[in-house]
Amino acid sequence: MVQSLVAGHFHIRLKLEKFMRQRIILVCWLLLFTLLTAGQSLAWAEETQSPQMSAVVAEIGRIGKAAKGTAGVAAIHLETGRKIAHNADEFFPMASTVKVAVAAKILDLADKGQISLTSRIPVKRSELAPGGPLGDIHWRHGLSFSAADLLAKAYRANPAYDADPRDQATPSAMLGLLCKIWPEDGVSRSARSMLLPMMERSATGLKGIRGRLPVGTIVADKTGTLAGTVNDVGFITLPDGKGHIAIVVFVKGSEAPSDTQEAAIVDIARLVYDYYLISAQ
Repeated sequence: MVQSLVAGHFHIRLKLEKFMRQRIILVCWLLLFTLLTAGQSLAWAEETQSPQMSAVVAEIGRIGKAAKGTAGVAAIHLETGRKIAHNADEFFPMASTVKVAVAAKILDLADKGQISLTSRIPVKRSELAPGGPLGDIHWRHGLSFSAADLLAKAYRANPAYDADPRDQATPSAMLGLLCKIWPEDGVSRSARSMLLPMMERSATGLKGIRGRLPVGTIVADKTGTLAGTVNDVGFITLPDGKGHIAIVVFVKGSEAPSDTQEAAIVDIARLVYDYYLISAQ
């Protein structure tokens, strides 16, 4: 079970059996559905749409159109519950941002003693797919990795999984996941303490949320890209004790060059950062 869970979600296998692939995707959907139906525990404060908020939402829409796609954004100031939403209940391809949910689940299982992060998982030659998390590894008989190593390697891009049409979620659902992770609600402290540093070290986000933020800003994120889609989700720490932002930015259906799509993520993240920074109480 551990081998199937880790291998399936982190693309260790080049070709998964159809039944196992459907089971893995169902696990992710059940997790996200649970978060969606846990509205009472999220305790989000509904904010009256002020002129400033209206301007932010309008600008998000303009940025999405400039990228020749549709932008979906859900963000919340974690200390006050003030939320930004634009196309937040529309479905978007998750791409590799789904790995946040998968990693959180695996780390939680490990914390409960149901799996071990130190257990060695054998790797077959066929599982070293070019462009995958293990694509640069030279295969040899007896090659294996621990679950912890595979979690770290999984934060590389993998287009094969990203292209799956069943890989869908709403910005609101993904934000719900982030709002569970941050206060350790359903995720243990030790699991959180492993996941957030992993997200902070993610090298794929340099053209995403953190792209235009001030130097030194602490960001923990996970990107996801595929043809016509760029995503980034994570946490931003505001300066001077002004709190933290959980943010989800999805862009889909874009025919623009990849740098134009990435610029949309960068611009939206900076817009959200500036709004919360200026309006922080």
